[in-house]
Amino acid sequence: MIHGGVDDDSAINRIAKHVVLGALDRGWRVTVLAQQLDVSLRNDVEWLRLYVPPRLHAVQWTSARSAVRWALRGRSFDAVVGWQAQLIGLLDVYNCQYISAAARDHDGFAGYGSVRSAALRVQQELVCILEANRFRRWDQRALMVYSSDLVKQEFESRFPTPHEQAVLENFGPAPAPASHDERRAARRSFGLMDDGPVFAYLGGFDERKGFRELVSQMWSWPEARLLLAGPDFGGRPATLPSNVVVLGHVRDVRTVLAAADALIVPSRFDPFAVVVLEAAATGTPVIVTAEVGAVDAVRRFDAGVVWDRRASLRVLHEQLEADPERFRRGAIAMAADLQVASFRARFLDLVERCVR
Repeated sequence: MIHGGVDDDSAINRIAKHVVLGALDRGWRVTVLAQQLDVSLRNDVEWLRLYVPPRLHAVQWTSARSAVRWALRGRSFDAVVGWQAQLIGLLDVYNCQYISAAARDHDGFAGYGSVRSAALRVQQELVCILEANRFRRWDQRALMVYSSDLVKQEFESRFPTPHEQAVLENFGPAPAPASHDERRAARRSFGLMDDGPVFAYLGGFDERKGFRELVSQMWSWPEARLLLAGPDFGGRPATLPSNVVVLGHVRDVRTVLAAADALIVPSRFDPFAVVVLEAAATGTPVIVTAEVGAVDAVRRFDAGVVWDRRASLRVLHEQLEADPERFRRGAIAMAADLQVASFRARFLDLVERCVR
């Protein structure tokens, strides 16, 4: 297992952690090559420490292959699993969670509004070139596992189709629907009354997340409220409508989701968006764009509606309000189906196909 972090610090780190846990449950011997490893795993796996430069994503990206080779020191394994495109040729299973060229083509890179954003954009462009070069030289001995049909389609439209490939959607928390009383209490905790629709957005002021289009809808819909949670990436508008409640970084995501009539994920490109499953677990339906990888699951389970940014959010809200129990049931069903246990089993079944 090769990844920068195998813990709960990010969605991808958490996926890596649960793949390790699943492998241990099957009785496999596991070696983890990572900079960070969850404390709970350190007595159960062999940990080879991976050096990751402390700054600059482009430097981290370009140095990873050499750092991995140095840490492995020529050792071989029955199967090697990883998430970094720069390691293609060293992996037996590559879990594709992101494609830089797709993000760029969907206008998902940083802008040039500040020195910080300009520096980030330069790094993103460099990584995009390097990553595309790796993908074009795909090692056909390896298995490509996409996190969604969207990612598969984006890859196949740009690069050679792998001989061995599969789609395995990401996982979320087990269903724990919020009660009516919990929802009312959550709204009151944010100073909201029961009148008027309430929406949640988790992602902060990130251009790729599509927050600008969402906020623009709030200007013409004063009766609605938008709970906007997440860090400030430097793209915050000078002014915001008064019905947008900026929460900043939030640890208790459940309270935000329970307070909302729907979670909105308006991303220009998001390979999956696990937050969709986090909302579904509370019984909160979702509004997603077609560029969100979880859109297939949302449609399959009737867990929400799809937003064309040119359309009014009022219309989508009316669709949800026409039969709220139907969408609530669909959201809970989606969360129940896309749980960690089934993900672990399916992922490890795929790994077994590649054992040398």
